[in-house]
Amino acid sequence: MSQSRSPQQADMFELYRASLRTTSEMMKASLESAQRLQNQQLLAMESAMTLWASLCQMAGENQMAAIARMQSQMAQARDMLAGAASAGLKQPPREESRKAA
Repeated sequence: MSQSRSPQQADMFELYRASLRTTSEMMKASLESAQRLQNQQLLAMESAMTLWASLCQMAGENQMAAIARMQSQMAQARDMLAGAASAGLKQPPREESRKAA
């Protein structure tokens, strides 16, 4: 019991198949495009993360250098004050202590 199709039915069936094929190809192209976009976004995020990591590392190194300079300057000031005290140099007495005497 095979059914024979009329020429119009055959044409409609071919049109339907062609439409499905075209739709499938369009969906595939769309998915490939979305995949390329996601890959580009991933690369951009990786680049941004690498940049931020470098910036944070440089900021940390700069802070460490600034702290080291400050500690060195404080040590120099301490040594200068200790040297002045051991040499017998004292600050002149204040006005209040003169009046009390």
